[in-house]
Amino acid sequence: MESRGMGIIAVCQSAADRHHLAKIKKFWQPDPAGPPLRSIPKCVRLRGPVQEENDLETATQRLLNDPEENILVTLGYPENEVRRFFRGIRAPLQVAGRSLKPPRPGNDKDGRTRVIRPPSASLLGDSTSIPSIIFGSDPIAALRKATIRHWIRQNTKVRLLGEADLDAYFSLRYQVWHSLDYIPEARICEKSEWEVDYTDRSSIPIGGFLRDKDTGRERLVACGRLVYGVGDEEPRYREMIERQVKAKSEQKDEPRLQENYEYPDERRQPFDILDSFPGFREYYANLVQQRIKRAEISRIIVDKDHRRRGIGEVIVDSLLDLARGKSVQMLFLACIARHRNLYERCGFSVVPHLACDKFVNVNVPAIAMHRELLRS
Repeated sequence: MESRGMGIIAVCQSAADRHHLAKIKKFWQPDPAGPPLRSIPKCVRLRGPVQEENDLETATQRLLNDPEENILVTLGYPENEVRRFFRGIRAPLQVAGRSLKPPRPGNDKDGRTRVIRPPSASLLGDSTSIPSIIFGSDPIAALRKATIRHWIRQNTKVRLLGEADLDAYFSLRYQVWHSLDYIPEARICEKSEWEVDYTDRSSIPIGGFLRDKDTGRERLVACGRLVYGVGDEEPRYREMIERQVKAKSEQKDEPRLQENYEYPDERRQPFDILDSFPGFREYYANLVQQRIKRAEISRIIVDKDHRRRGIGEVIVDSLLDLARGKSVQMLFLACIARHRNLYERCGFSVVPHLACDKFVNVNVPAIAMHRELLRS
């Protein structure tokens, strides 16, 4: 059955919360002639105006009647109360809400920096049998993330890659980067059509897989990776990738593929793009001196037929979840300047005075961004 589109059910705890509801109604405008919806992917189909209910129990019952087509927005209810309410429910519900007292930026009494954790559309480790609850200081930002997550969740799975996924992973990277002329000519592997380099030795890859409803088969349509520093590799992933690169190089009789995977002769950190930014080594050395566990998010790749649907943002948020689970304290990345908004929606900010005039192999302005995960 074709989806009728997504609808919003809203419930306010008191009259004092209705001004937030008014903002959401203005934001959720399914009229094609109306203003754009602040970066909700165009593929997301909307259905009708916001529907109000008088209490959380009634709103939840309505949500349970149509869990695949609606999102519940709670306004004025404490997050812990909402989580307790849904604890015993086993259904793929999507709930968004406004945090009542978000932490203020600054320092704790012990001097450690407080970090505000923005809402996330992560699908890594997602269980479709339990409610997903997304809260944030801005209810519209929380609703936006919930909308993207709910839409993508219906036919896409995000997970860590296994050895059987690596052919599709390196091939997708090659197809996209080669089409953008991002791969230097000396590193192009025409026989294998894989994009590989030495940074893969210390990386953990994840992928977004589109599920075919008829056959149940999965197809990789998006990917990304978490890259550690020298000596921080996880043996399981290094050995897995190493085996596949060696096998592909021999199978295709393409020694260059294996050469691309080896560490360069000169001493370098495994952050291939950022290492070319003037000032990055000083920035990185400061993190090392402070003993901050750090990593890079990179190779955020989306198949050309699946862009502008929110899957790239889901991949970034999922990598943030992975990094948090690995106790990473600081994440950084390099991107084309025009992609800044995507990463800002995921909580990244621009690193001052860290930019360059070209991205990888192309004369396009690039910037560096970072996000602190400590105590988030």
